[in-house]
Amino acid sequence: MELSTIYLSIGSIRLYPYGLMVFLGGAVALALFVRLAKQKDKSDAPYLALPLMVFFGLILSRLLYACFDESFWQVMSLKNLLTLSNGGMSMMGALMGCALGVVVAYKKMGSETLLGLDALSVAAPAFLFFTRLGERFTAIGISRALTGKNLKASLFVFEDTYGHYLKTFVLEALVAALLFIVLYLLYRHQAKRGATFMRFLILFGATQTVLESLRYDAHMSFSFISVQQIIAVTFFGVALIVLVKRNWNHHRVISLLLLILLPIVIAVGLALEFMIDRSPIADGVLYLAYITILSIPTMIALYLLHLEERRGKASN
Repeated sequence: MELSTIYLSIGSIRLYPYGLMVFLGGAVALALFVRLAKQKDKSDAPYLALPLMVFFGLILSRLLYACFDESFWQVMSLKNLLTLSNGGMSMMGALMGCALGVVVAYKKMGSETLLGLDALSVAAPAFLFFTRLGERFTAIGISRALTGKNLKASLFVFEDTYGHYLKTFVLEALVAALLFIVLYLLYRHQAKRGATFMRFLILFGATQTVLESLRYDAHMSFSFISVQQIIAVTFFGVALIVLVKRNWNHHRVISLLLLILLPIVIAVGLALEFMIDRSPIADGVLYLAYITILSIPTMIALYLLHLEERRGKASN
């Protein structure tokens, strides 16, 4: 029996394996958020944030999907929009909704918003890890058909009657696990509020830009660009612009370099996206170029953030 067809009935709701993984990821992430947030904020803001994160996360996740997925437009109605059990959510919408919940809760309690966003930045990859693994039970999370000899089913390769495909959901789960480890270790010793949040925007934005490109499931996609990929690039770009603005008077040369690189990287990225599947150049070569061009501003931005933290320590 195919595991994806098994479900647990809770009243009128059917909970399938993917939904169970999303629930598990959410529970782990919320527990982590409270534990981490309470270490640096003794107010009740983290507790108030919990229901708001779930509320706004569900709303934005559903709305973003409904607005930008062409397949949903064909069945758009208020009833279908509110029937969450039928599926159709946006991961980026969920993350943005959680961030909104944190901001509202911390503002309401008069606490430092960046403290909550830092804790959320560590907890979010845990949520991503479980939900990406849950995509094993869905029709999303795979790449274009792979070409090559001696391909066979494995941890990273999915096989069906039509060919072989890269399991992008496995790669995304591994990246999420690595991101959690890195951010957790840095969070414990961060010297500046908001530093972990900035690192999340930079690292998640950069890695997800490439990973969304690998996916070929038509989820919230238009032509050769995915809406979730655009949001990932936006996370990355906004973080870099904020860094440039904050460090312009202290590290002008590095800031100027970053400012010049940003539009160049976006332009080259768009060109590479267009060339994938439309060029005789091997996809592997194009993705290697993609990763290289993104890694340059990423490393510079992380270095600039390091200098900013060091400057903060010196002033303290």
